[in-house]
Amino acid sequence: MTKQSIETQDPELSVKKPIKKTEKDTVVKQKKKKKDENAPKKGMTGFLHYSADNRLKLKAEHPEKTHKEIISLLGSTWSSMNVVQKKPYEEKALEDKVRYNKEKQAYELLKQAECKKSPAKKE
Repeated sequence: MTKQSIETQDPELSVKKPIKKTEKDTVVKQKKKKKDENAPKKGMTGFLHYSADNRLKLKAEHPEKTHKEIISLLGSTWSSMNVVQKKPYEEKALEDKVRYNKEKQAYELLKQAECKKSPAKKE
């Protein structure tokens, strides 16, 4: 149970009293849906292709920087790049997107075929 404080009505006392949460206030987490291991991986964005190509270079140039700082540097350099500089990475992303769509269609066809094959479960 978490405790939150609120000041009382009397400002002279300024005593803080804990607020108790009731059962109605608790948040119920939904179970996470399991991902199918056979499903195709989504395509990488242009920025992800750029960062994969340049992360090691930046890490070598700035060995004292943390992983978070390297990602921040990658993000700032990506946003400062013009369209011509981003084009090769965007093309890779487009190719990856086409690959993903093809694999997804094949996966869905396979999944439909499996559903038709397997008999319905009786309870």
